[in-house]
Amino acid sequence: MEIIDKHLHEKCFHFDKSELPLVELITAPKGKNSNLPIRTNEIVFFLEGELRFVFSDLPEYVGRKGHMVLLPAGGRYYFETLEDTVMLILRITKPIQICENLSIEKFYHHFSANKKKPNKNMPRFSTLDMNERIWHFVEGVANCLTDGVRCCGYFDLVVKEFILMLSVYYSKKEICDFLYYLSLSEDTVFEEHVRRQWHIYKNVEEIAESVWMTPRKFSDKFKVVFGQTPYSWMKENRAKLIKKELTTTDKLIKQIAFEQGFENKSQFTKFCKKELGANPTEIRAGKSQHV
Repeated sequence: MEIIDKHLHEKCFHFDKSELPLVELITAPKGKNSNLPIRTNEIVFFLEGELRFVFSDLPEYVGRKGHMVLLPAGGRYYFETLEDTVMLILRITKPIQICENLSIEKFYHHFSANKKKPNKNMPRFSTLDMNERIWHFVEGVANCLTDGVRCCGYFDLVVKEFILMLSVYYSKKEICDFLYYLSLSEDTVFEEHVRRQWHIYKNVEEIAESVWMTPRKFSDKFKVVFGQTPYSWMKENRAKLIKKELTTTDKLIKQIAFEQGFENKSQFTKFCKKELGANPTEIRAGKSQHV
């Protein structure tokens, strides 16, 4: 369907010209593969095809037509399309408040009351099947995007409508399991999340965003819970993890560098020399005396 006065829509101040809009329709041909860093919390709806996610320390996952997948900010994945694939992406960049009785944070209370504890082997993503109502909702949004609608106001409403539809068409348990990574708020869960997931985040800003906090608020809370700054804590633990990976696995050095959030090998080598006293090859050979 054509947009009436499309040129006016495209000239509007609220027309989203960003590379990563809040709502995006993506088509990927069979055989496409890449490393995928996730900068914001993303919900992926599979409309067609199959896509395989590969993780360094967990079983692979194949997303198929009818699946929706929550990928938390800071995660890094390798993906490969097994068929021509069409996906709708919702990017959750801020806390969502539908009304005084419905927000993502409200789901935490159900989570807390049922004392849900993440399993140590729990994947760094969550999945849920689309029911009939969600499918038609996603299909309608995809059609609007195909027509060329890129209004920021519309995108905000789409995200809110999805949360509302979750609340009325899925059980509390299904919602809490799916939105677990978006509903962290208490100290115990905060600490558990940081200890389990810190290594998949590149910096303090990314992990702060994953728990819905500004970097400053996150740092203040972190110091209360851990007794030191997040930068110092993450740097120390990253150095320990890198040394362990280099000395106890057969992973390629460039793979370890990518998984630890380094943009290139020289950046990774510089970190190793400063924090571990040797370059990656020397550490692998057992020449590091640090940590």
